[in-house]
Amino acid sequence: MMTGFYVENEKPKYSNPKRKKFDIKFNSDRSAYAKWNQYNLVDEKNKYYLSSESRLMQKEDDQWKIINVISFWDRVKPINPLEIESQFKD
Repeated sequence: MMTGFYVENEKPKYSNPKRKKFDIKFNSDRSAYAKWNQYNLVDEKNKYYLSSESRLMQKEDDQWKIINVISFWDRVKPINPLEIESQFKD
């Protein structure tokens, strides 16, 4: 099962995600598609990995529900935390 890849011993394997380049499209008043780039910190390696994330959402009873998740990860090229954190300074 894929859950073990993302969660180990009830603690998420990846922490402190940084997100940018959000793009949200409303297909109707009850359907939307969102995508963004996400940088995921792997604590034990002290490196970030880039993923392209997307969500398909549907509005039910005036609340948005995620009905589909897609994530594409670049697990080959880790990114130094200093490079990422400098992009997200306030």
